[in-house]
Amino acid sequence: MKKNTLLFSENESRILGYNIGRYDCSEIDIDLLKEEINKTKYDIIRIKTSVNDEYASLKLSQLGVPFYYNGSIRRYKVNCLEAPLPEYTSKGIHFVPYEESDANELYNLLQDTWGEYPIGYYRLPGLNGKISKEQELQCVYEYYKTYFVSEYNKMNRLWLMKNNDKTVGFIALTILPDMVDSTIAGIYKQYQNQRLFPNILRKIRSFCRENDLTYFVCGARNENIYSQRAFEHDYMKYYYGENVYCIVNR
Repeated sequence: MKKNTLLFSENESRILGYNIGRYDCSEIDIDLLKEEINKTKYDIIRIKTSVNDEYASLKLSQLGVPFYYNGSIRRYKVNCLEAPLPEYTSKGIHFVPYEESDANELYNLLQDTWGEYPIGYYRLPGLNGKISKEQELQCVYEYYKTYFVSEYNKMNRLWLMKNNDKTVGFIALTILPDMVDSTIAGIYKQYQNQRLFPNILRKIRSFCRENDLTYFVCGARNENIYSQRAFEHDYMKYYYGENVYCIVNR
C-alpha cells in the first residue's frame, strides 16, 4: 500500500519557479488534497493513483481547480530468488557506480533517453510555453545526480552501464524492505536495438540475489511497448497500474 502523503518537491519548485507537490496514493483522499492545497498554496500537484481508483476524476473535480490526465504507467514485478537469471547479452557488459566526474555523461544520457518527455508538465494547458522540456530535464538531472549517490542516501544506487570501455546506458534504483524499485533507466539511442536493455534488468536481479532481496519492481509508460516487452521477456509480470493527473492551481 502506498503512503497517502503529499510531499513538497523542492527540486522541481526551485528550478521551475512554481510551488510543486507530489502525491502518490492507492486512492485519492480529496479532504487531504483540499487541506494541503489551502495550507501550502501549491501551484502544481502531480498525482499518481491506482487505476482501480475508479472515481479519481470525479473526486478531483470537487477541488474547483483545473486538473488534467497526464498518462498511465504499467508496473511490473519479479521474484528474483525464483525466476531464472540469464547471462548478459554481451561479455563486455559491466556496471560502474556514478561519480561526480560523470555528471556530463549523466546529463547526456538523460537528454538522449528522456529529453522528449522528462516529466510532462510542459504539455499541460496553462503551463505550455511557461515550462520547457529543457527545464524539466534539468529537474530530472539535478534529482538523480544529487539523491542517487551512496554518499547522500545509502539506499539509492546510480550506475552507468558500460560495454567494454563505452558508456551505453544507466540505471537508478532504490532499495526498499525485501525489494528493489528501479525508478529510471535508459540506453543511448545509437546503442538501442542491440539487445542491451535486458542487461539492465539482469544487473538488478543479480543485485537482488546478492543482497537477499526477493522482489524487483519497475514501471513503464503505457505507450512504451519496447520496455514492457523487455520486462515480460525477463520473467517480469504486470501487477499494478497507475494513472497520473496534474492539478494546475494558478
